[in-house]
Amino acid sequence: TVRANFARPQPTTPAPFQDFSATAASQVRAVSPANDTAVFTDDHAPVEWVVHRIILDFMKGG
Repeated sequence: TVRANFARPQPTTPAPFQDFSATAASQVRAVSPANDTAVFTDDHAPVEWVVHRIILDFMKGG
């Protein structure tokens, strides 16, 4: 689960991020908005596509 992943950072994770992860793990919660509720996310924002393209191009050696 997300909570478990945040609660168990990898040993190579920098200490400040381990602290952040512990805090996030204690506060993360699932939500179930009503069907007619607008839910805004950035996972389809243009910047996501740009970043994905940069990563893909780099991985392809271009």
